Amino acid sequence: MTTPIAEIKRIKKYIEEYNDILIFYSLKNNPSPCFLAMSLLFSLENLNKNASILNNSLKSDCSPLNIENFLKGEETPSLRADFVLSIKEQDGLKLSAVSYEKTDTTLNIFLSGAGNLKKENISLKPTEKETLLITVGATSLNDVSSLPNKTFLVLNIDNSKENRNFGQVNLTNPCSLVSKNIFEIINLLKKNETDKLPALPLLLAFLKETFSFRNIPLKTKTLEQINSLKAILSLEEKETLEKWLCGIENKEERFFYFSLLEAFSKNCDNLLFAFSKNDFGKFEVGLEQIPFILKRFSPILQDEKELLVLWEQNSSPLAVRGILYSKNNLEKKKVLAVKFQAQAKENWLLFKTPFTNIEAAKAEIKKLIY
Repeated sequence: MTTPIAEIKRIKKYIEEYNDILIFYSLKNNPSPCFLAMSLLFSLENLNKNASILNNSLKSDCSPLNIENFLKGEETPSLRADFVLSIKEQDGLKLSAVSYEKTDTTLNIFLSGAGNLKKENISLKPTEKETLLITVGATSLNDVSSLPNKTFLVLNIDNSKENRNFGQVNLTNPCSLVSKNIFEIINLLKKNETDKLPALPLLLAFLKETFSFRNIPLKTKTLEQINSLKAILSLEEKETLEKWLCGIENKEERFFYFSLLEAFSKNCDNLLFAFSKNDFGKFEVGLEQIPFILKRFSPILQDEKELLVLWEQNSSPLAVRGILYSKNNLEKKKVLAVKFQAQAKENWLLFKTPFTNIEAAKAEIKKLIY
């Protein structure tokens, strides 16, 4: 069995070799493929590929994004030839210029050069008809609608257990996020480090898929990728993201997305979340969501890593409280227990600080234990 890294490299190789590329996405088992398909299309257009998406509902599926902001305003389709006329320069024949004239019934080709042109030097043959088809989230080729009558080489990218591995390349590990795999493919395709990434659609894909596939362990590498995308958002993209977050009706889902975006990871070893009372108000959530954060994020931590959650207790007097989760590092718990009012239980330390401002508390605690 080939490794995911090997399959990603094979996908990159095929994308580089093919010019005509079609993308199809399915939302049957995963809410993120529409954003991932758009991210792929953005990247392929930057590589001057003749790429398009087969789905007709991209605009509505990718709400709240304005897809025109991510795709080329004017499409310049590549020349799609059905036949190629070849003339071999041999037996002293040297061609220097070519021109043509098209009439209603005839195509006349005018050649300039030295030597004699012989009939056996000329050949006419059809061009290769195979097109590259990338499917994202589809479980079988039967899922693909409006498939043109062409020959395809299929790159099948999915994480559903029902996937039938119908492609020539199958990147279909059920324990891996599709967003992570597409992110890595797009990163490999970049010609230069300065090439622009489709940050917002990729980020939305990560958020929606991470929430939907909570059975897949959340890894620190995923947080690192999310943070890297968040860091390169434009001001307009940040406003679009915040508007989208505030419009989510499910409080648990809304708070989960916000937490992912606000997670601070020091060298991907320690996680720190800090929530102000303004944050709770903005996203219409309360302290009852704190246990959700602990339950969702603590499983990703190994023995040497820690999870720290700080929040402003919205009571009188206002105070910043916190929880430190650490399996082995007793020294940090001792430091906090000496400095603040604290109560320990198993791997957890619950403490209360004298600070009334979340940023001041975060700065002091990072200075104490990080």
